[in-house]
Amino acid sequence: MSSQPHIRGIAFVRSAHAELVAGLDCGDTRWGNLATEWIQGPRAVRSQALGTQVLLYLDHADLLVGFGSIGPNKWTIEGEPVELRYIPMIGLASSHQGKPEHVAFSEKFSGLIVADLITRAVQFGHRLLGLLCHPDNTAAMKLYVRFGFEQLPTSDGFGNRHMVLRLS
Repeated sequence: MSSQPHIRGIAFVRSAHAELVAGLDCGDTRWGNLATEWIQGPRAVRSQALGTQVLLYLDHADLLVGFGSIGPNKWTIEGEPVELRYIPMIGLASSHQGKPEHVAFSEKFSGLIVADLITRAVQFGHRLLGLLCHPDNTAAMKLYVRFGFEQLPTSDGFGNRHMVLRLS
């Protein structure tokens, strides 16, 4: 029996999961508050209307670990328009941050969510996966770099850095 944690992603449906996400707390940092507001407010549903998949991640006991999202987007990279898959938001319940302890980053709940989103991007057949991350969000920046995301020399005007992962 493996000690590695397992999660499963289910499609977020506001009418079915409103109560579940109402209890989600992604922490009291600036980034945690943004993630909590994104999933509990109208932004998740607006993103879905634009073709974004929003997924809730549950652990083996069906406790909400966090959420992730992935959808289509267009960026300009090195002066060229590029279609890519984009991660608008990821959130991790504060109770699951840094957990489980004493495992590789890819086996922590945050790593499992990122790995699942990468797998979904590959399944879409795109060559690039993009996201935005503020450089002050050091834990997230470190996680994304460990997965191979590279910072581009551009930002979104709010200080968030464009980051891309080149998919094979």
